[in-house]
Amino acid sequence: MTLEVKDFFLKEGGLSISVRRIFLPRQKVVLILPGFFQSKDTRIFKSLQRNLSKFFDVFCVDMPGHGKSRGFFTFGAKQEELAFILVLNHLRRLYPRIGILAFSLSALVAINCLAQDQEGVSSLALVSSPSSFSKVEFRFYTLGALRLALRSLDLNLGVLLGFPFLKKGVPLENIKKINNIPILFLQGGLDPIIDKEHTFKLAQVYKGKKKVYIFPQGSHAEDLYRSYPQQFLSQLVEWFKETLDSE
Repeated sequence: MTLEVKDFFLKEGGLSISVRRIFLPRQKVVLILPGFFQSKDTRIFKSLQRNLSKFFDVFCVDMPGHGKSRGFFTFGAKQEELAFILVLNHLRRLYPRIGILAFSLSALVAINCLAQDQEGVSSLALVSSPSSFSKVEFRFYTLGALRLALRSLDLNLGVLLGFPFLKKGVPLENIKKINNIPILFLQGGLDPIIDKEHTFKLAQVYKGKKKVYIFPQGSHAEDLYRSYPQQFLSQLVEWFKETLDSE
């Protein structure tokens, strides 16, 4: 069978969220949520979609203010939460088992939303997740951050910024409210943006099934896939196969 690819918009209220679906269809889907400044049309996320779609149906989303989605990015506040809920509700109508792969500030959104409603979500993978927005290091001035920026150059990068200081949930508190969703934590040991201590703290307080995988020399978020494609993909595929198949 041949995979189909469809790009479309999900709209509700003032939201207009650009989505790509790659499907057969199967019974299992992985929702990819790129992080800050990223979009579903960057080279790295197109590659990730293509490789994961060999095993699962895939949805990839432009968060508000990114790519083709409308709105402004408010760094994980209400606008992003509403977008997450809109997409997740759409997936619930199509798939009995949903996995979520969330990067950086989108991981913050996923944790905060799933703490309130986790219906249909069977597995979660968090890449470079902050434990609290207020504690993020944002060491953009370091040599590691400069190298990261140069490696990440892509015509499909960009964001329309909203107000960054709107109220946000705290993942370190909200992850305790998630029940029975297996969580894979992926983290770079040399992340200049969100230090590895965020992942360690989140994993420490989460009482459900979990796995922590550290790339000792790895940097931030999607750069882990760029730098270690086989390791990164292997961790994801094994995790989602195991947890999306489990009862």
